[in-house]
Amino acid sequence: MLAPGRRCRATQIRRSLASPSTPPRPGRALRHPERAFGAGGFGAIYLAGSAALGGLFIAAAVRLHRQADRASALCLYLYSLAYLAALFAAMVLDART
Repeated sequence: MLAPGRRCRATQIRRSLASPSTPPRPGRALRHPERAFGAGGFGAIYLAGSAALGGLFIAAAVRLHRQADRASALCLYLYSLAYLAALFAAMVLDART
Protein backbone atom coordinates (compact mmCIF):
# COMPACT_ATOMS: atom_id res chain seq x y z
CA MET A 1 0.00 0.00 0.00
CA LEU A 2 1.22 3.48 -0.82
CA ALA A 3 1.83 6.10 1.81
CA PRO A 4 -0.76 8.90 2.00
CA GLY A 5 -0.14 11.57 -0.59
CA ARG A 6 1.90 9.27 -2.87
CA ARG A 7 0.69 8.03 -6.21
CA CYS A 8 1.64 4.91 -8.06
CA ARG A 9 3.94 5.33 -11.05
CA ALA A 10 1.24 4.44 -13.60
CA THR A 11 -1.04 7.18 -12.23
CA GLN A 12 1.78 9.70 -12.40
CA ILE A 13 2.51 8.80 -16.01
CA ARG A 14 -1.17 8.95 -16.99
CA ARG A 15 -1.63 12.35 -15.41
CA SER A 16 1.54 13.74 -16.96
CA LEU A 17 0.39 12.61 -20.41
CA ALA A 18 -3.12 13.94 -19.91
CA SER A 19 -2.08 17.42 -18.82
CA PRO A 20 1.37 18.55 -19.88
CA SER A 21 3.06 20.84 -17.40
CA THR A 22 4.33 23.25 -20.04
CA PRO A 23 2.21 24.17 -23.03
CA PRO A 24 3.81 23.72 -26.44
CA ARG A 25 5.38 26.81 -27.91
CA PRO A 26 3.47 28.22 -30.87
CA GLY A 27 5.00 27.47 -34.24
CA ARG A 28 7.24 24.68 -32.96
CA ALA A 29 5.28 21.90 -34.66
CA LEU A 30 5.19 23.86 -37.90
CA ARG A 31 8.97 24.13 -38.06
CA HIS A 32 9.40 20.38 -37.48
CA PRO A 33 6.29 18.60 -38.80
CA GLU A 34 7.96 15.18 -38.76
CA ARG A 35 8.28 15.33 -34.97
CA ALA A 36 4.52 15.36 -34.68
CA PHE A 37 4.54 11.76 -35.90
CA GLY A 38 6.75 10.46 -33.10
CA ALA A 39 10.01 10.43 -35.01
CA GLY A 40 11.82 11.83 -31.98
CA GLY A 41 15.09 13.50 -32.84
CA PHE A 42 15.13 12.24 -36.41
CA GLY A 43 13.82 14.05 -39.45
CA ALA A 44 11.91 13.47 -42.66
CA ILE A 45 14.36 10.96 -44.16
CA TYR A 46 14.03 8.62 -41.19
CA LEU A 47 10.26 9.13 -41.06
CA ALA A 48 9.80 8.22 -44.73
CA GLY A 49 12.19 5.28 -44.52
CA SER A 50 10.69 3.84 -41.37
CA ALA A 51 7.14 4.19 -42.72
CA ALA A 52 8.00 2.44 -46.00
CA LEU A 53 10.06 -0.29 -44.35
CA GLY A 54 7.43 -0.82 -41.65
CA GLY A 55 4.69 -1.17 -44.24
CA LEU A 56 6.66 -3.85 -46.07
CA PHE A 57 7.35 -5.61 -42.78
CA ILE A 58 3.67 -5.67 -41.90
CA ALA A 59 2.83 -7.01 -45.38
CA ALA A 60 5.33 -9.84 -44.95
CA ALA A 61 3.95 -10.62 -41.47
CA VAL A 62 0.39 -10.75 -42.84
CA ARG A 63 1.59 -13.08 -45.58
CA LEU A 64 3.14 -15.35 -42.94
CA HIS A 65 -0.08 -15.27 -40.92
CA ARG A 66 -2.18 -16.25 -43.95
CA GLN A 67 0.09 -19.04 -45.18
CA ALA A 68 2.15 -20.39 -42.33
CA ASP A 69 4.83 -22.23 -44.27
CA ARG A 70 8.60 -22.39 -44.04
CA ALA A 71 9.19 -20.20 -47.09
CA SER A 72 7.09 -17.32 -45.71
CA ALA A 73 8.81 -17.59 -42.33
CA LEU A 74 12.24 -17.51 -43.95
CA CYS A 75 11.22 -14.54 -46.11
CA LEU A 76 10.08 -12.60 -43.04
CA TYR A 77 13.23 -13.51 -41.11
CA LEU A 78 15.55 -12.40 -43.90
CA TYR A 79 13.54 -9.23 -44.41
CA SER A 80 13.82 -8.43 -40.69
CA LEU A 81 17.60 -8.50 -41.01
CA ALA A 82 17.53 -6.20 -44.03
CA TYR A 83 14.91 -4.03 -42.27
CA LEU A 84 17.22 -3.32 -39.34
CA ALA A 85 20.17 -2.56 -41.60
CA ALA A 86 18.11 -0.20 -43.75
CA LEU A 87 16.60 1.48 -40.69
CA PHE A 88 20.06 2.14 -39.26
CA ALA A 89 21.18 3.47 -42.65
CA ALA A 90 18.20 5.84 -42.66
CA MET A 91 19.22 7.03 -39.19
CA VAL A 92 22.76 7.75 -40.37
CA LEU A 93 21.56 9.54 -43.51
CA ASP A 94 19.13 11.62 -41.52
CA ALA A 95 21.73 12.54 -38.91
CA ARG A 96 24.12 13.76 -41.62
CA THR A 97 21.58 16.08 -43.22
